Amino acid sequence: MLGAIELNDLKIEVRKPKIKDIKGLDISTQEGILELSKRCIVGLSPAEVNELELAVLAKATKLVDEYMEKNL
Repeated sequence: MLGAIELNDLKIEVRKPKIKDIKGLDISTQEGILELSKRCIVGLSPAEVNELELAVLAKATKLVDEYMEKNL
């Protein structure tokens, strides 16, 4: 797990990206990292993630982006 994000009473876990998560994405772009971040949020589908507040997605993107920078 990369980290957890808390929003009201909801605790959202963000996991490390897997190869299957990265497939088909251009992770050199912000859009690619954003989509990858949606795939790494545990327990929620990308559609459900879209319904979350932007701040939560921004925090998840930061965690995933930092991980990708260190591991690529």
